[in-house]
Amino acid sequence: MKPAAVLNFEIPAQSLQEAVRKFGPATKQAMKELQKMRRQASSSIVIPQAGAGPMGPGGLPGGGKLKLP
Repeated sequence: MKPAAVLNFEIPAQSLQEAVRKFGPATKQAMKELQKMRRQASSSIVIPQAGAGPMGPGGLPGGGKLKLP
């Protein structure tokens, strides 16, 4: 069974009624920010340096020679 994801965010409010009223819009904003963070994370490419791999000196074949513009 996959563990449940937890999303935390604050809702500035002076009362429970105000917090309940703001909950829907605050949730939508938090989800938008989460999606933005996921897109940023998925577009990041990590290139291991030579000798930094778990397979010992040289790491993966090619030794980190891949360079992106």
